[in-house]
Amino acid sequence: KLIQFYQWRRVALIGQDTGLFNTINLNFAGQLNHMNVAFDIARVIGGSEEQIDIHLDRIFGSLKYKIAFANFYELQAYEVICRAYKKGYVYPHVTWVFPSWYTVGWTDRGKEHCEFCQGCDIDAAMRGALGVDSLTTREVTLSDNNDTILGIKQQELWDMFTENTIVTDVSIEKYLPYAFDSLLSIAIAMNTSIRNGLDLTQFDYHDPNKLSANNLTVESLRASLAAVNFAGLTGDVIYRNRARIYSNAELSEYRINGSYVPRSTIPNSCGDLF
Repeated sequence: KLIQFYQWRRVALIGQDTGLFNTINLNFAGQLNHMNVAFDIARVIGGSEEQIDIHLDRIFGSLKYKIAFANFYELQAYEVICRAYKKGYVYPHVTWVFPSWYTVGWTDRGKEHCEFCQGCDIDAAMRGALGVDSLTTREVTLSDNNDTILGIKQQELWDMFTENTIVTDVSIEKYLPYAFDSLLSIAIAMNTSIRNGLDLTQFDYHDPNKLSANNLTVESLRASLAAVNFAGLTGDVIYRNRARIYSNAELSEYRINGSYVPRSTIPNSCGDLF
């Protein structure tokens, strides 16, 4: 949605060389191919300024790419943007787009741990950088406080959820309500399909002889899912266009000390449930 909104035709995907971020960038690349947007991908291993510089020079040295989507955990994001700053690959020459779920003060923690980032003016390096967060419906959930399908108010459900959830990584905390609503959606769809006569005993992931039964099961669940409509942790959960969950994406602008200020909202961002 962001690329369509600004009509960008050429972007760079700079990611931490881990399974999670490699998968994110590969999925992103598939979407860019479908949109006819030119791109290049760099998988960066942190901890070495030489290794980071090799990737940055390859991507930005030719001046072909002005937009960089960065997918890193906080410490390596600090390392990469500092090296980009020292080499001149920052705003106004390059606009960086980071996840805005980074915690406030992440730049201070990066400064403490980065051995080769001394002398980097992080606020100057991040000037003009954007942050994107597509998980922005939780506030709507709490303010509406509607009855949920479980028979309690959304605020009560949220309190119960947070009291019984132990989060060890801040980067996944905001994804948990979406996982909860997705699982609840599938449970509701399965219950509807079974009540309508679906026989799950004929379903088998691994038996090719049951392919027709498997397809029938999937189509039945998709049809049931299209009718799902309930108040969940993430707001009003409604599915359309073959099992896609919709939310708003929030576009933010970087400010000092690792914080972001909301700038605009991009409606109807979506992701496939299955």
